[in-house]
Amino acid sequence: MTNKVIIWGYPPDTHTHSYIHLGFAKAFAYLDYDVTWCADDPDYADDDLKDAIIITAKGQCEHLPIEDSSQYFIHNLADDFEKHEGDNIHNLLVYHEGYNWGVDWQCIDDWSWYDKDTKTAVIMWATDLLPGEVEEKIPVPYDADKTDINYVGSLDGGYLQKFSAVVNSHGKRFIASGGYGPSSKGFVDGKQFAKLVKDSYLNFDFRPECHLKNGYVPCRIFKNMSYGCWTGTNSEKISKFFEGRITACEDLYELYLKTEEDSKKATKDILRDNQNYIKQNHTYVNRVNSLLSVL
Repeated sequence: MTNKVIIWGYPPDTHTHSYIHLGFAKAFAYLDYDVTWCADDPDYADDDLKDAIIITAKGQCEHLPIEDSSQYFIHNLADDFEKHEGDNIHNLLVYHEGYNWGVDWQCIDDWSWYDKDTKTAVIMWATDLLPGEVEEKIPVPYDADKTDINYVGSLDGGYLQKFSAVVNSHGKRFIASGGYGPSSKGFVDGKQFAKLVKDSYLNFDFRPECHLKNGYVPCRIFKNMSYGCWTGTNSEKISKFFEGRITACEDLYELYLKTEEDSKKATKDILRDNQNYIKQNHTYVNRVNSLLSVL
């Protein structure tokens, strides 16, 4: 097995998917792989890409050479379990219920799947922390004196206005930051993200309608839990994966109340147990090991 890994495209701090590439880069380095991360630029096309594991994404591999001796995992190469050319090219999808799960896929583990016929790997996202970094995070119990509810990321479906009204009705202030695209409120790096989560009165994740239907699981929930914070989400479908470790309710007003109630009950021991659950199951070290088992 090669010891060389190349992360191709979405350089740091350029796109929401760059956080995913960062997670892979950190995990491979943690496992003693030689990691190079470069942009999708023709200047890098002449680099030695032989005998490597290459992680990239559709739309970020225009200038990526295909070497027969390397193995490629391309995020969203196809939108489903679909056949494609290249014995060394794997379609990499993130989990949701909407795929054609009728194909002859196999469980790699509880959180990853692979279909040999279409060379498709399905994984969940994960926290951006390494296992040891999760251990270093001190649990953050409920604090009634906090005044702000921080939300980092893009908000779709009018959630900014709707949930701001809910928060204001309880005497707190809703502050959105980060995100990409037209609704972006400025870049927020990993350290800033973690601090905003820990300083927040309550923490939430909001899914658009399509995610509510297909059960998409965002990385934000894994991150918030690994930072030692309780989290609420409007996606009731994904609560099955967390076994009571999060609050889930589609109604935004009820979600606020239930998350507040559950946060008050979440002792340091409960929050530490949540962190251990993430450390054992939901870091990019877990995801990398799943992909390596495919090879």
